Amino acid sequence: MSKLSIVFITSLLSIFFLETVLTKIKPTPYEKDEILGWKLKKNFHYKFENYTFSNKKYYSIYETNENGLIEYKTKTNYDKDLNILIIGDSFSTDPLSSNNKFWYSVMADELSDLKKKNIKTLASGGGGYGTIQQYLISKNLKNLKPDIFILQFCINDFINNSLEWEKQIFFFSQYFWRPYYDDKKNEYYYHQSTLKSFLKPIKDSRLVSVMLSRSGIVAEKFFSKEKHYIEDEIFSNSINITKKFLKKIYDNFPLSKKIIINCKTAKTYPDTEWITIAKEIGYIILTDGNLKISESILEERDIFNKDGGHYNDLGNYIFGKAVAKELNKKLHLN
Repeated sequence: MSKLSIVFITSLLSIFFLETVLTKIKPTPYEKDEILGWKLKKNFHYKFENYTFSNKKYYSIYETNENGLIEYKTKTNYDKDLNILIIGDSFSTDPLSSNNKFWYSVMADELSDLKKKNIKTLASGGGGYGTIQQYLISKNLKNLKPDIFILQFCINDFINNSLEWEKQIFFFSQYFWRPYYDDKKNEYYYHQSTLKSFLKPIKDSRLVSVMLSRSGIVAEKFFSKEKHYIEDEIFSNSINITKKFLKKIYDNFPLSKKIIINCKTAKTYPDTEWITIAKEIGYIILTDGNLKISESILEERDIFNKDGGHYNDLGNYIFGKAVAKELNKKLHLN
């Protein structure tokens, strides 16, 4: 056997070994999808080991049902039922909390006692999802006709809805696969490149995902300016597309109370535009969760996952209780 053959076989075995190890030690609840880019797997179940920002270990018992939805039911026995559908991003679907400890599960427990109703929540979406992906998910779930529909927005959705913007901040692992929308041509499109064509046959590989993510971090560090300069045209285009698809999502649930929340506090333009847009469309806007999170930060409470951005169990608990109380109040007003 030639040295070249030995090197080739050794390389293949190494890749296979690394792929197996990655899948074993930290499986992903996501799989690639030709339309959405990626989506939650069906019948997924795993106990994840997580850490808070102050490095305290905690576990997340995470599962999806036969439809690829995160399901939770309150342990109450009232005479009436209330069904709530949530579509969101990593704050609602990444395995950083157990099914019964996500913010919307905490919200359901609190709201169940306030409304004297049994509550069932179904959550869908995906880590890194933008508004376009959330709309495509909503088309598939609108037949559920929930009593309450909650769209979990995030300030980075404006970035996620623009290929030009994402390319400037090197979100390789996301913009390679996600759908975008051309407002002028009125059609969906996907990023095209030689590298993407090369990686497409192995797009489900954990190594590919890790490689793209790490490459983006490196590129961001070495090739990006300290403060990104984004052209006003990109801002404007992103806002218009976001507004269009927030309205499309709203229209998919004509019989539901439509709620919108933002899991991150918006401080600068265009992030702050989400409230203006949502109000114009007609969403019931909830912001008390953000206030409680801000208070917890000032109190130096350990509310974040080790990534410093997403909520751990405590953060979900604080956010969820605030959402429930404000939602109950605004449902009475509406």
